Amino acid sequence: MYRYESDYIMRMIHLLRLLMERLLGLTGAQQREAGEDEIAKVMGLLTGITPGAALTLSPDQLADVLGSDGEGVARRFALAEILRMQGDFYQRLGEDEDALRSHRRSAQMYFRSYDAPAELLRQAYPSVRAMFRQFFAEFDAKDFLYAGSFFEAVRAWDAAEDAYCAAETEEEALVFYDRLAAIDEDDLTAGGLSRAEVSQGRERIVKLGRSTAPPNP
Repeated sequence: MYRYESDYIMRMIHLLRLLMERLLGLTGAQQREAGEDEIAKVMGLLTGITPGAALTLSPDQLADVLGSDGEGVARRFALAEILRMQGDFYQRLGEDEDALRSHRRSAQMYFRSYDAPAELLRQAYPSVRAMFRQFFAEFDAKDFLYAGSFFEAVRAWDAAEDAYCAAETEEEALVFYDRLAAIDEDDLTAGGLSRAEVSQGRERIVKLGRSTAPPNP
């Protein structure tokens, strides 16, 4: 990791911690307005994106704006974290529709941060896995392919399998199963799959001639 990336990540962690504390500490009739101000401030400092743009631009447009170099990927991750906090904030206020929009976009940006530092991905994994299940029916093929990369990065093989198969892209699914063939049994088991399940999954893809989505996980 380059020094400027490390500096950015340290700054990101500090600002996200402060944002969480401030959002949790808000009370009174004006807390939505105050919370949105805090979110906009931190989002601007860490990503240069406004809350409105974060929800109106497509996930791929946001990823392009934020960049694909080391710091750009960290900015993608920061945006995902802020959107998750925003969703949690709206949820506490009972603003369910706004919460769902923020959480869904958060998941899409987490997926596109799959090559962020491993420790950040591992910390985010429980929330990302929960949102993957929650919005499974609403993701498109590109979301699923990025989700597969995210779950591979944290070695959650069962979730990665769900994602690659849901993308309905035979080639990607078969390449994924080929990668799993090189992983030892203990690692596979820790990630939610057995060697037999890997073989069965690959055989299913070959037999059908295309990827098929498993049931909503």
